[in-house]
Amino acid sequence: MPAQEREQALDNLQQYQLRAAIGIKSSTKNVSGTLNWQQQNQYYQARVTNLVGFTVFHLTTSAQGVLVEVDGQQHQAQNASAVLDYLSGWSLPIEEMQLWLKGLPGPSSE
Repeated sequence: MPAQEREQALDNLQQYQLRAAIGIKSSTKNVSGTLNWQQQNQYYQARVTNLVGFTVFHLTTSAQGVLVEVDGQQHQAQNASAVLDYLSGWSLPIEEMQLWLKGLPGPSSE
């Protein structure tokens, strides 16, 4: 399949889920564990659990914005990356992950 057709087919994929190993490093904390991602059209849920199985964060997007659960507390925002950065100090381009997980470049890709 030519690259342009492949990209179009992947771009049209609006519902999927995956489970993957993940490693996150910051200046203050490192986390290794699992990413569970569920995509439903433009909205998604992302849960990161550590190696022991405890939830590091659970993020849900909807028409109302973003809900992030961390340490038993819920936080609402309009931007997923900003709230994760504020809560954890991690700069994650999570809005682009729905494209990256399909092997597509995000808007900030060069």
